[in-house]
Amino acid sequence: MTATDVTDKQRVLLVDDDAHVSKALARMLRRFCDVESVQSIEEAQRLLTSDASFSLVLCDLMLADGSGLDLYRWLLSKGSSLTGKVVFMTGLGDDAPEADEFPEVPCLGKPLDIERVRALLAR
Repeated sequence: MTATDVTDKQRVLLVDDDAHVSKALARMLRRFCDVESVQSIEEAQRLLTSDASFSLVLCDLMLADGSGLDLYRWLLSKGSSLTGKVVFMTGLGDDAPEADEFPEVPCLGKPLDIERVRALLAR
């Protein structure tokens, strides 16, 4: 499957506490997938407890109530199948040192390269 084969049935959970960034990212992502957007780790955990049907979880590394690392650790502790679908986002570039703890998790710099997101959904 190629990045252009992505269907609108795929769902992305966007976790970012900056309302303006979240709104802009959601608008771009909605061109090719369904987007659910939350602004905190707590909201993400509450949602993922009841609904794990996401194709991708895009999570900012630095949030007001924790970090993307915290959400990833929580998913690991739950044995969630979503651990392989997490992608960190950061304003620090693609190689943010904070993400070094989990080298298996892709890290995308902001602004996001939407084609890279599409490629991650297609894999």
